[in-house]
Amino acid sequence: MSVLTNLKSIPAFEELPESQLQWLADKSHSLVIQKGDNLFEPGTPIDRLLLITKGNLTVKLQKNNQLQVVAQIQAPAISGFLPY
Repeated sequence: MSVLTNLKSIPAFEELPESQLQWLADKSHSLVIQKGDNLFEPGTPIDRLLLITKGNLTVKLQKNNQLQVVAQIQAPAISGFLPY
């Protein structure tokens, strides 16, 4: 699947012109996260936009020495730092 096809799978991007999606693709990089991997380390700021095109993302926070699930994000979705 192409990057533009992946971006078009996100509902907020469905109607965007291909030139705008290409700009976003050119400014982005792909990252494959395996189940159990950390996208962010504790204490680091969430400082980037996340475009989730496949799978899902589980957000956990540590409270009282236990990890607690605070969000489940299913692809296709937009998350992370949302400056736009």
